[in-house]
Amino acid sequence: AEPFIAARQLPAQAPIFAVPESSSDFEPGDRAEARARTGVHGDPAILWIGRLDANKDPLTAIEAFRLASERLPGAELWCVHGSDALLPALERRLASDPALASHVHLLGRVPHMQVEQLCRACDLLLATSHREGSGYALIEALACGLPSVVSDIAPFRALVGDLADSRFAAPGDASAFA
Repeated sequence: AEPFIAARQLPAQAPIFAVPESSSDFEPGDRAEARARTGVHGDPAILWIGRLDANKDPLTAIEAFRLASERLPGAELWCVHGSDALLPALERRLASDPALASHVHLLGRVPHMQVEQLCRACDLLLATSHREGSGYALIEALACGLPSVVSDIAPFRALVGDLADSRFAAPGDASAFA
């Protein structure tokens, strides 16, 4: 809205509201029931959803998880992914560290309604994107009441706002995500 205010096409005091490109009909549910349905386990169980590409940055997610798991030995990372461009790199990274690989679950594509169950089953959403238009996975996770650790990018800031249980990290900074 800033260009419209600067051009005096809107009054300077006009209330401005950001409206996400999408909404979600997902909703919170019973975590134990969702874990039984999905097989998700972990203390904490962390969910990552995205394409395996440089923008979504699954390699930073894996490294952040590795760093965090040093302090959280019961942690498990559950990865739902669409396109597989970086799958070979991800598989090489996991093959180089069998201890890490035993706590990372590459689920691949799942039916959309299973995403809701995964959001209910997990304790935290990890989103490591460098840029987003809005962030559908984050919208759906928030609809399920899932706290998040997300990239410090404008669309994620707009969606998460000041939710007490969520945190921001610089894109690409595995230490900050951890």
